[in-house]
Amino acid sequence: KAGASIDRLNDLISELLDISKIKNGKFELDKTAFDFNKMISAAIEGVQVASPLHRIIKSGEIPEPVTGDKERLRQVISNLLTNAIKYSPQADKVFVNTVRENGEVKVSVTDNGIGIRQENIKKIFDRYFREEQHVIHFQGLGIGLHICYEIIQQHGGNLWAESEPGNGSTFYFTIPLK
Repeated sequence: KAGASIDRLNDLISELLDISKIKNGKFELDKTAFDFNKMISAAIEGVQVASPLHRIIKSGEIPEPVTGDKERLRQVISNLLTNAIKYSPQADKVFVNTVRENGEVKVSVTDNGIGIRQENIKKIFDRYFREEQHVIHFQGLGIGLHICYEIIQQHGGNLWAESEPGNGSTFYFTIPLK
C-alpha cells in the first residue's frame, strides 16, 4: 500500500510539473520512430497490473513505425485507460482499438461506465474541469485529460470523446504516422 501511495504521489507531482510546463510554453516532445504496438501493449500491461478487476481487451495493430514521443503517448494511453477503469466501477472490461486510417494512427478506449453529460464533453479537456456530480465519488484534480489533450495537439493530432450518461464513453485520438 505504501508503494502504491508513493507511485500515486509521484504521478501527481509529474502531472503538476507538466501543467506548469504547458502554461509556460516549455512542454516539449522527444519525437523518434518506434513500434506503436509494443508501446500500447506496455501501457496496457502497466494499467492492467494495477487494476486486476478489469480486463483490458486490445484489438488492431499499426503495421509500420510511428514517429512521436513514445513516453508521452504512453502517458496518454495510460491516462485514458485509468480513467476508463475509474469511471466504470460496475463494469469489468475496457476495450482498446488501434487502426491505421488516412495516414494516421487512430486509437479508441471504450468503457461501459457512468458516461459524461453532453454539455460537458468539450469541457472535460479543460484544465481542472471535473463534472460536479462526480467530484465526491471519484478522486482527481481534473488535469490528466488536459495534459493528454496538449500531448496529442503537439503531435499534430486530435483528441475527442463520445459518451452517453449511464452507457459509458469512448475516447479517441489520432496522430500522423510520420
